[in-house]
Amino acid sequence: SNVYADLTTQDRINLNNAVVRLFNANPFAHRIIEIMRDYTVGDGVTLLSRDDKVQKLINAFWDAPANNLHARIKSIAQDVALFGEAAFIISNKKGDPILRIQYVSPRMIVNVVRWEYDLTQADKIGFDRSVFKNVNLSSTTAGDRIAWLPVLRYDPDKKAWSGQVAFLPVNRVGE
Repeated sequence: SNVYADLTTQDRINLNNAVVRLFNANPFAHRIIEIMRDYTVGDGVTLLSRDDKVQKLINAFWDAPANNLHARIKSIAQDVALFGEAAFIISNKKGDPILRIQYVSPRMIVNVVRWEYDLTQADKIGFDRSVFKNVNLSSTTAGDRIAWLPVLRYDPDKKAWSGQVAFLPVNRVGE
């Protein structure tokens, strides 16, 4: 079942293309999105902690070349204003305490499947496979056009996280 009502994968791709086309062609639409982006992040975002150890971890995470969030925050905020969602693939190298975040443009999301236990939550995200040219995807087969990845979720019983994608839907039609 699709979080986006009865949209097919092709409908979703067509709508995303229409959003970009209107953003680029209509100066009023372009300006509205810029205002929303600027109101959200202004001149940038600074995360601060009173604990020096925590602040060092925040800085390492925020500034890590693989994340580079200080340089990407405005484009991420603009995508959220345009498409109403954001997706981040979460990973880390073995033995490395710093998480890596791979931001994936909402244009690359081709489908979202609801979680069977709470239909207001996403369970897995279908990405255009071309996003993952250099990533080993064990959850899909080679012929699939869509790469399905599970949404990041905390299990309080196991006291553990599972999943690979932090999915942040902002605008959901019908809810």
